[in-house]
Amino acid sequence: MMMARKLGLLALATLALAGCSKGTHYPVTPAQAHQMLVKRDLPLMMFGAEATGTRLVAASNSQVVWAVTDANDTEMLRLAANIAPEADGSRISTEVLPPAGRRHDKVEQGLAENEAIADLYRAVGEEQVASTMADRKFRYDAINSAMIKAAFATLPKLQQQAMEQASEAQRARREAETNARSGYASGDDWNARRRERAGEPDPTFGKPMDDHGSSTSDDEDY
Repeated sequence: MMMARKLGLLALATLALAGCSKGTHYPVTPAQAHQMLVKRDLPLMMFGAEATGTRLVAASNSQVVWAVTDANDTEMLRLAANIAPEADGSRISTEVLPPAGRRHDKVEQGLAENEAIADLYRAVGEEQVASTMADRKFRYDAINSAMIKAAFATLPKLQQQAMEQASEAQRARREAETNARSGYASGDDWNARRRERAGEPDPTFGKPMDDHGSSTSDDEDY
């Protein structure tokens, strides 16, 4: 589950428009499919820690669209279930869509550049439809294959991020050490100037011996 959440968080930072799946045939009418799909929310765990809710942005006998939102109710991603009448039932295909609003272009570009991530979210949409049509819980093991592919696809990016973070931490540590040494040096210089103005001796050497008087008496006979 933790792996799914991490993948979701990274994926949503680089999403974009993706093609829809071919779909699956279900023995229900489009109207029945619509009525069943609108009663289910998407599994938030698959969309990263930033995702806090989902809402319906379109619902008809031909299409149901969910939007994944953050704490500010800003859209992060959309998933659509496209419903088409077919023989004695309906064919339902899923589609990953960029969100409405300020994130649209970034998500659109990210999905175009990351096929494995797009496939992962398509798989989430397909399992959402399948579990709804079968009236069962969402099965995370049904999307394991897509999750593994997405993990391998994002591994180089995760490694790059880790290297950048380590480099930044090292740079900050060196800067702090330099500032600390500079601060000590500045303090020593200031103390030296203060002693010079006050006519005080340098504490490194102490006062001259003759300031304290001779340690022997002229009256002593040896």
